[in-house]
Amino acid sequence: MGLEYLGYYAEATEKIRGAFISGTLTLEQLRKKTLIIFGAGQNGKHALCYLRDYGLDCFCFCDNNRSLWGSAFLRKPIVKPTDAYKVPNAYFIIAVAERNIFHISSQLISRFGNDFSCFFIFDLAETNIREVMLKSINSIITTNIQRKLPVCINDQFIALEYIPYYMYRHLLKTTTWWGLAFSFLLEELPLCNNLKMLDVGPGLGLFSHIFCNLYPSTNTTWICYSEQNEQKDDFVDIVSKKFPLRKILGVLENPEFHINETFDVICFTEVLEHLQCNPIPTLRKLGDMLTNNGYLLLTTPTPKCDVLYNYDSYKELPDFAQKKDYGKFIHLGSQKWMEDSFSHCYIYSLEELEELFNTCGLEIVKYAVSSSLRHNFLLKRSGA
Repeated sequence: MGLEYLGYYAEATEKIRGAFISGTLTLEQLRKKTLIIFGAGQNGKHALCYLRDYGLDCFCFCDNNRSLWGSAFLRKPIVKPTDAYKVPNAYFIIAVAERNIFHISSQLISRFGNDFSCFFIFDLAETNIREVMLKSINSIITTNIQRKLPVCINDQFIALEYIPYYMYRHLLKTTTWWGLAFSFLLEELPLCNNLKMLDVGPGLGLFSHIFCNLYPSTNTTWICYSEQNEQKDDFVDIVSKKFPLRKILGVLENPEFHINETFDVICFTEVLEHLQCNPIPTLRKLGDMLTNNGYLLLTTPTPKCDVLYNYDSYKELPDFAQKKDYGKFIHLGSQKWMEDSFSHCYIYSLEELEELFNTCGLEIVKYAVSSSLRHNFLLKRSGA
């Protein structure tokens, strides 16, 4: 089971997009199956074209649209699903619009379990380390499928082992948030051994996994919000079994929380917008934890990505001592999901971030806005 990159997807857009297939079989294993593409539309057309590039073909299309049954698409017959189910050695590749994937997946699960694949087009991270990214994503998903962790889809908790496509898509999406900043780092920091790296709010650990693959023998530290971690323990094993990893529990915004050491690289991606308090003390704290030649990767949504009017300025965010309700439980249905997780609190303009960095003794090394409309910064200590 895994995710495979099929190639670039050409369309009139500024975004770089690619074609992917995820499921229970590799491209090589598909050669031994009778392939049926579920979805006789534009996505099905793209799926067949990419499969043919790899020397594969489909036996037929199937579709839930009754009006298409008995007709042909790209010189292939379109059959009703119940007829497709009877084809010997059949293997289904779902190629439909995003909004329909959950429904079609559920339909096939009722007949075949999770033994199928999904074809989809998705944004590519603006980076030259795509192969390492895919390897890390596959490692994370494969391990977590074996643990049968739940994932929230359409307000329902579904076992990840049944529809891993959604987690593949989520992790691919996260690489478009911080892929540019990672590329900046690779340009400035030659590949080397024995670095110290701090990952703040590591999520599933994808950034750490990629970083440790590129920079061998990295000593990695995670700062995890203290009450999230029973749920995060399952994810920690993926990185810790392969790379040296230390996990520190705490609240970074708390003035009493300190790590009395320095790091060569600090990852602070998609975290700033979640801070509930004035960000100046936290950014100063991170700056103090950088070595003289260290780098801070910081990404956060731009106002074009997310509109939020909680405050007129980040200067209105309360100090930590004033925040009496810091951290609230989030419940989805009967499940407690990501304890004490925070939604976005403030979205920063470029001018505000430049002002913040100047105030906190940080200097911009490189900056750009990603295709997913995220500020991507590579920072260092001023004067370093």
